[in-house]
Amino acid sequence: MRRTMTPRTSSRRAVVRVLVVPGVLAAVLGLGACSALGDPSAAAIVDGETVVTQADVATVMAELPLEISNDQPVAPAQVLTFLAVSGTVEELAGEYGAILGDAEAEEFLASVDEQAGRPAVEYSPATLDLIATNLMLGQLNQSEDSAAAIEERFLLLAEDLEVNPRYGEVTDDGSLLVVPARHPWLVAPQA
Repeated sequence: MRRTMTPRTSSRRAVVRVLVVPGVLAAVLGLGACSALGDPSAAAIVDGETVVTQADVATVMAELPLEISNDQPVAPAQVLTFLAVSGTVEELAGEYGAILGDAEAEEFLASVDEQAGRPAVEYSPATLDLIATNLMLGQLNQSEDSAAAIEERFLLLAEDLEVNPRYGEVTDDGSLLVVPARHPWLVAPQA
């Protein structure tokens, strides 16, 4: 028996086609944005030349003790933000006398491991860089002058920061610098 196409069936097919095309378009735009950085291993490019790699972000995510973030996993966008601002924070720390380096970061992480009852481990340079940056920011934020300088430099940095859309997008106000990207076409899972 031959089946004829009813208007209901044909409109359903049309709806399916309409829904598929935006999804394909979004995927193509997303892939194009990743390649726009010019380096497939890049999570971000700072000031047009400094590359923060996806491997660095993944390493920090794997190594960072949960105790540092109140037993909550740190988002990749947060890790990327700290790695992207590390050079700027180090410059500011030099100007304001708040330089802390790998030795202080190692000491801090060793104390976290000790308090958690774990043996101290050797952390990667990326993790040490994130911790040193965080410690320097803590010292710099204690002075109104250096806190204002941080805000000013972060706004300038945001202008020259390219982020792989996989990790997020650059904020306009420079507050968090990188925030997770919002994808309105993705439906949130039900609780």
